[in-house]
Amino acid sequence: MARIEVLTSDIPAFEDEIILKYIETRSTIKATEYVKSKGVRSEIGTVNSSSDVSSLIKEGSDKINVVLLRMATEIFDGNKKSVNRRYN
Repeated sequence: MARIEVLTSDIPAFEDEIILKYIETRSTIKATEYVKSKGVRSEIGTVNSSSDVSSLIKEGSDKINVVLLRMATEIFDGNKKSVNRRYN
């Protein structure tokens, strides 16, 4: 039930939007494209990369809803296992 409530509530932080986009697409590259489409740049002024989205998921942030982060982590770990099985 908590997952449904989180997904239907207003999204307060941009980090939550990034995580939601990752959950929706299951792709760090597509989440990065979303960030780029919003014109957001990193703290040092460069364009964000898919590794930035990966780091956000792995390291988390105080600004990200805990339920969203947990969902994204589950998807991320599943994607990682799929890639390892396919290429190793």
